[in-house]
Amino acid sequence: MITGEKKWGAIYGCEAFILPSYQENFGIAVVEAMACKKAVLISNQVNIHDKIKENNAGIVFENSIEEIRVALEKWLNLSNIDRQFMHNQAYTTYKNYFSMTLVAERFLSTINS
Repeated sequence: MITGEKKWGAIYGCEAFILPSYQENFGIAVVEAMACKKAVLISNQVNIHDKIKENNAGIVFENSIEEIRVALEKWLNLSNIDRQFMHNQAYTTYKNYFSMTLVAERFLSTINS
């Protein structure tokens, strides 16, 4: 686990965020990477994988060595334009579904209804 400045340096310094997890209830690290405008490569065991796939915010794969390899090859074969598009989509997906303001507004709406 990386925390503090080292964590943010790693996220901002990476080309893409990769999480080949066997199970993630939410995937906060994935959302943090998206907030930093990083495309994400995640297994379909991260419970927000559907939003990633629907919004072209990254690459979703089955969690096996072969599928991880395929996902990495797919990422590496993307053009710079396609990678930038995916980074932009990651940030847009973060803003549309996971930003603190949006989550707080949904929470307050639920409480008030």
